[in-house]
Amino acid sequence: MFLPRLLTLTSLILTLATASDLGRPGGLKIARCSEDMTCVPNKPSCTNTNTCLGTCQFTNTYQSCGGHRINPPICKKGEVCV
Repeated sequence: MFLPRLLTLTSLILTLATASDLGRPGGLKIARCSEDMTCVPNKPSCTNTNTCLGTCQFTNTYQSCGGHRINPPICKKGEVCV
């Protein structure tokens, strides 16, 4: 009984810790974004995030696949839809 609760709590904490970086301020030489995120400037005129404010956003992109749809997208050869 204790172990399943501990695993659930650990999973929840790890999920919240990862999600907490999303939308976090960056730029202006503030603490860097995590490795799977990049600092995107808030203003289109900014070209250097060391001199203007930005926001941390995920750099990983994933193709949508599967699901209960009329024509679900098919994964590329060698990829697995999870």
